[in-house]
Amino acid sequence: MAAAFNNKVMEAREMNWRDLIPKNPLFGNGNGSEDPNVMPEFLLDDSENGVVMGKMPNETLKAQLGQSTWYFLHVMASRYPVDPTRNEQDTMRFFLRGLSRLYPCGQCAHHIQQHFKKDPPRVGSRDELEQYLCNFHNEVNKRLKKPLFDCKTVHDHYDCGCGPDLVRYKPEEDEKDS
Repeated sequence: MAAAFNNKVMEAREMNWRDLIPKNPLFGNGNGSEDPNVMPEFLLDDSENGVVMGKMPNETLKAQLGQSTWYFLHVMASRYPVDPTRNEQDTMRFFLRGLSRLYPCGQCAHHIQQHFKKDPPRVGSRDELEQYLCNFHNEVNKRLKKPLFDCKTVHDHYDCGCGPDLVRYKPEEDEKDS
């Protein structure tokens, strides 16, 4: 048994990590015929992929976590590509699904999963994602009896001004500077 494990370890060491990155979109056949805003069924199935964390009893920490998470999500949406590739859309769906499983507050994670089942993330463009997250945030605010946010101003409110628009990061640019 140990020999089989060691063989797998050796095989893994010989692989290049880039070989593990999918060459095709993560969902569908990649020809664009699938609705890019429909979360695949396997990502919505909670029977095997449910909430990982337990309930968070510290209400102060829970509130701080929520505020920080919403800020992060809104800034991320403001930096999301205006016209994302299919792979970028799939990556965002996987990220949001992972968040719904690993969110440190298990009760909140369950609420996120319920929301995704009712209204799957829309990631077809920056505007779609920004509006989707703003509406989702407002649903949470309603439930918590907090003020609602004007979704017409969400981009201007969370635009970090942290760089030019539509420019994707290229690691080789860092190498030129060193």
